[in-house]
Amino acid sequence: MAQLFRKRGIAMIDSFHIDAVEKVSSPQGALRITGRSKDRDQEEIFCDRLLVAYGMKPILEGYGLEDSGIAVEKGAIAVNEGMETSVPGVYAVGDVTGGQMLAHEAEYEALAAVGSMRGKPCPVDRDAMPGCIFTEPEIATVGLTEEEARGRGISVAVGKAFFLGNGMARAMGKTDGFVKVVADADRDLQILGVHMVGPEAASLIAEATLAVGARMTVRQVAYTVHPHPTTSECFKDALFRLL
Repeated sequence: MAQLFRKRGIAMIDSFHIDAVEKVSSPQGALRITGRSKDRDQEEIFCDRLLVAYGMKPILEGYGLEDSGIAVEKGAIAVNEGMETSVPGVYAVGDVTGGQMLAHEAEYEALAAVGSMRGKPCPVDRDAMPGCIFTEPEIATVGLTEEEARGRGISVAVGKAFFLGNGMARAMGKTDGFVKVVADADRDLQILGVHMVGPEAASLIAEATLAVGARMTVRQVAYTVHPHPTTSECFKDALFRLL
């Protein structure tokens, strides 16, 4: 994404520490940001708008939680696989439990909680929880990255295909991006993770999520017919790079 942004004339500065933000009257912009980057000790950036996005955290104060006996760990309500708290019969789902804080994650946590209540457990598989960023092009990911898999001592195999060679992407005029598949080389190429940047990535990740969650192999998914011409063929092409 950094390469694509720079290609569009968007400046990217990594690891920038902001020291001060001031309103100024300057032809360069209405705001002056002073800070330090990894390449410079002191730097000034002028702009008209500043968007601060530093993540989220659960809000647990003001609900009497401290008197409930419900355990809190690392600023979030602690739950088991069935989303039950430390107080039997009390369940918690969604942002208050921490995690990635995604709407679809909360939905499936609710399903897991109801399943536990009914005696039909269906725990949420955290290794098969997709995440999407709706930029242009879209970003989508599920499962382990190559680095995470190697960190677990797994022998990793990687397949990669680019949307530049995809018929539908070319017809759409959106050929930036790729699909990367991370598989376990010692376990019949079980799919561990899939990472995408490109057109319709947020929709394509659903098939990859099924593959990761069902512990499917590269061969099983690659030999499933993918219709032509569709962007899903880029996922198929990345899989065939491993066969």
